[in-house]
Amino acid sequence: MNASVGEPAAHPRPTEVDHPGAIAEGSRLPFAELGEFASPRAGQRVVAIGNPFGFQSTVSAGVISAIGCSLRSATGRLIENVIQTDASGTLDQTTGASSTKLPLASRVHVTSNLASPCPKCVGGTCNAGPNVGKACTAVGSLGTTLDCPPDAAKYIGSLPVNISPLTTGTATMTAADGNFCPGQMSAGAFGEGTAKRIAESGMPAGNLGDHAAHPSKLAAVFCIPTTGNAGVDGAADLPGPGAIGLNGDAKAQ
Repeated sequence: MNASVGEPAAHPRPTEVDHPGAIAEGSRLPFAELGEFASPRAGQRVVAIGNPFGFQSTVSAGVISAIGCSLRSATGRLIENVIQTDASGTLDQTTGASSTKLPLASRVHVTSNLASPCPKCVGGTCNAGPNVGKACTAVGSLGTTLDCPPDAAKYIGSLPVNISPLTTGTATMTAADGNFCPGQMSAGAFGEGTAKRIAESGMPAGNLGDHAAHPSKLAAVFCIPTTGNAGVDGAADLPGPGAIGLNGDAKAQ
């Protein structure tokens, strides 16, 4: 479902609620008008309500950058007429420094493979998953790659992870008691029980005035929520902290 926030109707003063659970009564209260898919235009601000990716009770806001897109889900189902929204943030084209707020959908697969929970590219071929034995190119020291996806049949849902900021600078998270996230059961991070600080460093792209591609790195630290599956949460020790470093090229259009 898509909703656009309507202008609040004028009213003399807010309705007062003097105790929890009370029902506010009144007229001409603020409201939100539901929108039709055919009516949004690129550049409009929108609020989306629902659970298209398996989230629960989600509300997200953004600016429409495209409509009428198609998206294939983790199970292979084609989702038509997707509204695409931009991530919000800042960019200095002189230095290539950027900071972005990005809502992330982290897919969860139960692969039951203790030796390699995520399929990897080993010796130029995928060691597990639907592309096992096929050619691949490893990315990073862990050997994971989009060439070697997990089995779509073992997909159990998505986790909403708010990455803010995703930066070319240094992203940090500190906790004097080692509990970085609300509800975190085990102190520390990434197997280090005494950890009190997490840092991930990015790298700005440099001057983008030539409109050429320049190598850059984006970094973020964040909290990963529970999946709602007691077995998965226990095995992954969720909720808990996470960190990411993304290498790529930046280019000003």
